[in-house]
Amino acid sequence: MKINGNDVGSNSNLYNYIPKDSDLVSCVMTSHYACPTGNPATSNTDTMIFLQPLRIITQPVNLAVCDSSEGLFIVQAAGAGPISYQWQINKGSGVFTNITGVLYKGFNKDSLMVLNASLSQTGYLYRCIITGPCSTDTSDQVTLTIHTLPVPQITSTGTLYTCSNDSIILSTLLTYSSYPWSNGQTSAVTYVDTPGKYSVIVKDINHCSGTSSDYTVVDSIIPVTQICIVTVDPNTNKNMVVWEKNKYDFTAGYYILRQLSLSTYDTLGFSPYDSLSVFIDTASRPVVLYPNPFSTVATLEYELKNTSDVQIELFDNMGINIKELQNASLNTGVYKLTITDEDLNSSGLYYIRLIADNQVSTLKLWFLKPGN
Repeated sequence: MKINGNDVGSNSNLYNYIPKDSDLVSCVMTSHYACPTGNPATSNTDTMIFLQPLRIITQPVNLAVCDSSEGLFIVQAAGAGPISYQWQINKGSGVFTNITGVLYKGFNKDSLMVLNASLSQTGYLYRCIITGPCSTDTSDQVTLTIHTLPVPQITSTGTLYTCSNDSIILSTLLTYSSYPWSNGQTSAVTYVDTPGKYSVIVKDINHCSGTSSDYTVVDSIIPVTQICIVTVDPNTNKNMVVWEKNKYDFTAGYYILRQLSLSTYDTLGFSPYDSLSVFIDTASRPVVLYPNPFSTVATLEYELKNTSDVQIELFDNMGINIKELQNASLNTGVYKLTITDEDLNSSGLYYIRLIADNQVSTLKLWFLKPGN
């Protein structure tokens, strides 16, 4: 018997020794008989190869993924092959079972992919059984965590008014790590100056993404400036209009209109925003109602510059016509019409509409019934 070329034993077909990896072993056989050839005879040389025991060199680690996404567990092994892998799962019962089915990919490979993870899988435990020709090994057990997707809600600050050249601010109720808005902006807030639908895709601290519902931005009509009073200027004896300025810095000024009919208006003038909110109609023929409020008798005084059909009507505060006070064709001149408490039913606000000379005048009349 020869090991690595050295004689180690003789006169036996058996030899026991502790081999080493890569030892070269052969046997030389000699016959006692005279043989024409092949004496002695030498066997083939065998190389001693030791199979390395199987061991895990890289353990899988805990995995956290977002809802409806994918995740990967990885294990690495070393040792004599071929190596087979079998991933197992413990759903909370305390017992690990082999993974099969469509929810996973690679359950018999060194990488296990979790497909379309759901929140119900949070807390599941996983491990891998590795088998080789000489031994098996089991990996550490690891935990799967599923994070809920963020659901951003958009809120707005301000109002977008038509033709105002201003903007409103859109933001989310909660704070996130990134904000790509549908209009291309990426900051926590976005400034919007155009009506339309807007949305945002956010990413939270778990690197999970969520998309908001569409938020619709519409134009709003600038609130109508209310006229405070129409009276007679004591200096010019002409109609004087007084109003309260609005609070919108984009207002350039105010047009003063006079109603000619139910649907027709005439522009009397323009008052810039930075001027007094008072306009005197120098071409007006004042209509005077006095006393106002009244309790027994009120007088409506008006002037006609031309012969005209005159219609005077009384309305309650709901806009219901309760009485026609005058309907006649009158010549040029100053006229007075008396209104008594008999024309009215109860205390409150009434309206008098005067249509004359292709113009419409509407006046407020306050009635205080005696004894109230």
